[in-house]
Amino acid sequence: MTVVVAAKVYEGLVVGADSITSGVFFSPNTAGQQVLTAQTYDNVNKVVNLFKGLPIGLATWGDGSIGTVSIATLAKDLRLILTDGSSSVAKINRKGYSIESVAKSAKEFFWGKFKAAYPNLSNAPVGPIGFLIFGLSSGADHAEAWLFEIRNGAATAPASEFSKAEDGIKAFGQSETTSRIIAGFDEKGLKNFLVAKKSFKPNDADALILDLKQSIGWKLHHPSMPIQDVVDLTKSLVQITSDCSRFRYGPQTVGGPIDLAVVTKHEGFKWIQRKFYYDSHLNPEEQRK
Repeated sequence: MTVVVAAKVYEGLVVGADSITSGVFFSPNTAGQQVLTAQTYDNVNKVVNLFKGLPIGLATWGDGSIGTVSIATLAKDLRLILTDGSSSVAKINRKGYSIESVAKSAKEFFWGKFKAAYPNLSNAPVGPIGFLIFGLSSGADHAEAWLFEIRNGAATAPASEFSKAEDGIKAFGQSETTSRIIAGFDEKGLKNFLVAKKSFKPNDADALILDLKQSIGWKLHHPSMPIQDVVDLTKSLVQITSDCSRFRYGPQTVGGPIDLAVVTKHEGFKWIQRKFYYDSHLNPEEQRK
């Protein structure tokens, strides 16, 4: 799985993600019998700058590939298209674009790749694959973010997660740890408990959860926080989630290096922390990318 944490204040938006991926497959044991084996890897790229030189990024969680192509590779394919306009997906007009329109183009691109990889959608992987498209629209003072998912052989329309006027902290993928820290409890887990075990109507469960959050929740951010403090906060929430996944019973599903990116009005998209599979000092041309 994954955790993606996004934190937004007046100055900009910070996105952080872990790097683990895991899978279950059959492999032979010493007796030659095929048994289920779980395997994890610690260096998946889950955050991408979607247009070099513009404050536009993508973060992803859930399944790490569509067909035989990784989401990271597909995201960079999309970047080429948005830069060159080499397919039906619209090329970005540097002087007049919106993050919403980029999110719609991204949804069209990934959903097209999914349908091509799995023509019989009834037999497609159930997913989910989540995408957060974030950044600043041209001429905007504040960042925003849009989310869409591919799940159960269908794709959702992009929906606003952070409007230009909104601030806050949100977690995607394995969000339980962040929810426990900020709200004081696992919001999804509590709602499932109230509806399934206590016969609450969903709306009544939502109302109780909101009341609890307002009563016992912590406010860890302020909209006027300096962006460096937001970076530190985002990194901490990803790290804590990773630590909890490590020590909690069961396979570790959040972990590995943390990638952090920031979008602001004047600095644009900036990497704060990023892993490479190569030594960047031996590849000086990469310093410009």
